Amino acid sequence: MKEADKEVVRLGRRRVKLEEDLADKAATADHAELTALGTELNEVLAGLAAAEERWLALAEEAEAAR
Repeated sequence: MKEADKEVVRLGRRRVKLEEDLADKAATADHAELTALGTELNEVLAGLAAAEERWLALAEEAEAAR
C-alpha cells in the first residue's frame, strides 16, 4: 500500500509540473515542444489513473481483511 501511495504522489507531482510547464511555455514554445509536453502529460495522467485504481483496490483488500 505504501508503494501505491508513493506512486500516486510521484505521478501527481509530475502532473502538476507538466501542467505548469505547458502554461509557462504556451506562448513561447514551438509546436514540437508543446506536443512533447502534452504527450508526456497524457502518459502521466494515464499512469496516475492506473496507480489510483491500484491504490483503491489495495485499500479495499485491506478493508476486507479486517
